[in-house]
Amino acid sequence: MSYKTAKHSSIYPYLLLALVLLVSLIAFPKSGMVNNGDYLRVHQSMPITTVGWRALEDSYSFDAAPKVAPDSLMAATGFTAGWLAKSANAGHMPMGLLVSALLTIFWIGTLFLVKQIGQSFPDHKPGLVIIFSLCLCLTVYSAYFRSLYEEALVLALCPLFTAGVISLRTKGKLALYLVSATAILLCKAQMLYFLPLTVFILLSPTTNRTTPRVRSRIAASALLVTVCMSYQVHLSNTGGMSAVNNFNRAYNGIGWALQSSASWPASTFEERLAYFQENRPLLQKRTMKFEADATMPLLGESYWPTGVQISSERWTPGTTAARVQQIKEALERGRPSRYLRDVVTHATIAKYLLSNTIAMAWRSDYSLRHLRPDINKRATGPMLATLAEPAFQLACITLLTLFALRPNKSSLFATLYFCIGAPLFVVLGDGYYEFEKHLAPFIMLLPAIVAMQLLTDQRKRATHLEQAPVLSTSD
Repeated sequence: MSYKTAKHSSIYPYLLLALVLLVSLIAFPKSGMVNNGDYLRVHQSMPITTVGWRALEDSYSFDAAPKVAPDSLMAATGFTAGWLAKSANAGHMPMGLLVSALLTIFWIGTLFLVKQIGQSFPDHKPGLVIIFSLCLCLTVYSAYFRSLYEEALVLALCPLFTAGVISLRTKGKLALYLVSATAILLCKAQMLYFLPLTVFILLSPTTNRTTPRVRSRIAASALLVTVCMSYQVHLSNTGGMSAVNNFNRAYNGIGWALQSSASWPASTFEERLAYFQENRPLLQKRTMKFEADATMPLLGESYWPTGVQISSERWTPGTTAARVQQIKEALERGRPSRYLRDVVTHATIAKYLLSNTIAMAWRSDYSLRHLRPDINKRATGPMLATLAEPAFQLACITLLTLFALRPNKSSLFATLYFCIGAPLFVVLGDGYYEFEKHLAPFIMLLPAIVAMQLLTDQRKRATHLEQAPVLSTSD
C-alpha cells in the first residue's frame, strides 16, 4: 500500500463523520414535532403532561399526576431524563435534556459505525453508500429527535445497529450486534416485525473466518426471540391499544383495501380520511357484500371517531342487550385470529390487501407535514420536503439497485422483506391508519439493511484480497 493510499484511508472515517455532522446541522429542526396523541406512551412515565396536537415545547412544568412504569426504551429514556431533572431541583422539565440523550446515543453509534466502515471495507464505495443512506434517514426524520414518539429512539439507535451488523458479518463478533438488536426490538411494539430479520442476519454465514460457532448464533437468536416475545406479551397484558388496533385492521384496513384507497385522489392518510368521509355512502355501497352485519356497515371506518362512538355506546346505560351483542360481535372481527381467518378464507380480501397496500406504499407522501412545522417554516423546508415525500420509494430504489448489482438470496430476502413485507405488516397491524407514520421506523433502519446487502458477497472478495500480493509501503 502506498503512503498516499494509507493516508487517504486513515482520514476516510473522519470524512464520513464530517458528512453526517454537516447533514445533521442542516436538517436538525428548530421546532418540535406535533403531538398526535402518541406522546402519551412516553409522557405517562415522565413527570410532565403534554397536550395533543401541539408541537413539543422547550420545557414543561412538573405535575403530580399518577405515572406508570415505562413500557418501552423510549419511555425509560424519558423517565430517566425526568428523574434527573427532578433530582437537580430544576423546577421544570427541559426537553433539551431528552433531546441531548437521543443525540448522544446517535453520535456514539455513528462513531462506532464509521470505525467499523473504516476497518471493514477496503473499497470506499460501500461505506459511502451506507453513510448516504444514513444521511437520507437523518434528513427526513431528524425532527423525531424533538418529539416524544417512540420512533425517536429507533433513529437514535440506527447507527449502532448498523455498526453491529458490520461487526457481526465481517469479524464474527456478537456483542455489539446483540446489544443493539435487542434495544431496537424493545423500542416499540411494531418492531416485532424486525425480529425475523435480526435472526436471519444472525444465522446467515458471516464474511470472515472467525464466524461464531453455530451454537453461539443459535443461542443468540433464542435470546432475541425470548426478549422480543416476552416484551410483546407484556404489552398485550398492560397496553390499552389492542381494541384500537383490532378495529382499524378489520375496518380501516380491509375496508380501504376493498375500496381501492390507493386509487383515490390523495397521497397521505389525512387526505384519504377526508376523501372517505366525503364519499362514505358510495364507497361503503361497493363493499356491502363483505360486511359482517349489513345493518351496521363499518368497512372503511376508523377507530377515531367511529370505533370510540360504538364502544362508548356499548357501555352506555339504556343500550339494549341486542345492541350490546351487535357491537360486541362487530368489535370481535378485528381480533388477530378472526382477522387472519377472514383474510385467508376470502381470496378477494387477500388479493386487494396485497395489491392496494403495495400501490399505496409507492404513491404515498412520507413528509408527515401535519406533524412537521419545520418543513413549512424553515429555509431548508423545500429541500427537506423533496427528500421526505418519496422516503420509502427512495429506500426501495436503493435496495433494488443493490440487489441488481449483487444478486443473491440474502439480498433478495432483505429487499422483499422491506419493500413488500413492511407495508403489509403495517396494514395487518393497524390498517391504513397513519400509514406513512407507521412505516417510518422501518425506513429509519435502511442503513442496516444496506449494510447487510453490501456484505452478502464479501467473503469471495475477501478471499481474493487475501490471495493478492502484498505491496511494500516503500513502493
